[in-house]
Amino acid sequence: MWRSSQTLCKVAMSSPVTRLLAKNASTLVIVEHDNKSVNPLTLNTVTAASKVSDDVTCLVAGTDCGSAAEEAKSIAGVSKILVADSPVFKGFLTQAVSSVILKLHAQNKFDNILAGASAFGKSVIPTVAAKLDISPISDITGVLSPNSFTRSIYAGNAIQTIESQEKMQVMSVRGTAFEPADNTSGSAAMESVSGPASAADGGISVEDYEAATQPACSGKRPASELQPRR
Repeated sequence: MWRSSQTLCKVAMSSPVTRLLAKNASTLVIVEHDNKSVNPLTLNTVTAASKVSDDVTCLVAGTDCGSAAEEAKSIAGVSKILVADSPVFKGFLTQAVSSVILKLHAQNKFDNILAGASAFGKSVIPTVAAKLDISPISDITGVLSPNSFTRSIYAGNAIQTIESQEKMQVMSVRGTAFEPADNTSGSAAMESVSGPASAADGGISVEDYEAATQPACSGKRPASELQPRR
């Protein structure tokens, strides 16, 4: 649940805000990547995360994603990189990615979970929020305090200020509203974590993924379609 207020004004991007950090808070950033390199949107998301708390952890979940994890390791302001490398993450399916996020949150009790406001982030963030029974906050453009944020509405003609009353925040970040974090000076620690092994523990198995994504080749019609019409 969150309260909001609106201010009518034309803006191109969020204005600088006072950096009011929750010193004991921790934030998880979901790294968007293609297993080889990090999507630049992640750098903007890390900047937003650093305005919320001093303790920023990044999750790299993928298949043979070591190169992306090494690149994420150099992002300034990140203290740790959690690497979940498994065939289960082929295709970056929402069910599999959200499952490992929830597992890590249960272990670490993050105060904030952030992802860029891309198609990937806009799929994962609502799923994670629903599982945690929390109202997600989408497309934030500014951080006013650890639980107060802004976003633009009405095609950028108004700024909405949102004050979260949740126990934690699950948010997507509008990349153009934040400067990208430096990706050359960081030295984050890396830690391997296990991903979901199968659909039984909240993910999707490799076999299920391949069955769902490969077209049927038998040419046979389902039995239900072969029943005589009455």
